[in-house]
Amino acid sequence: MSLPEVVWQTSWQLLLEDILCEEKRLLDNPEADLTDGELKNRCLQKFDKILRGYGKSFNEFSTTPKPCYGHEEVDGTNTLINEKLRYNRCNLT
Repeated sequence: MSLPEVVWQTSWQLLLEDILCEEKRLLDNPEADLTDGELKNRCLQKFDKILRGYGKSFNEFSTTPKPCYGHEEVDGTNTLINEKLRYNRCNLT
């Protein structure tokens, strides 16, 4: 791949609907919403998983953004955490 940043810019939006549906399902909240930054990061994480399946990583592509993993990332299979996360963040503002 000679221009990975172009691939990223043209393809991340193709995953948006899938990622948002997955998030709503995991949180059991049909009104769950993610910011653009959160959506982009989830896309990067999905791409990272695909790359790792091929023995590659984002470190090999210096011009592309990297996914952020941190303490805010939770295990989607943990029902207790998912239950606590079932709230509409728009109502908090």
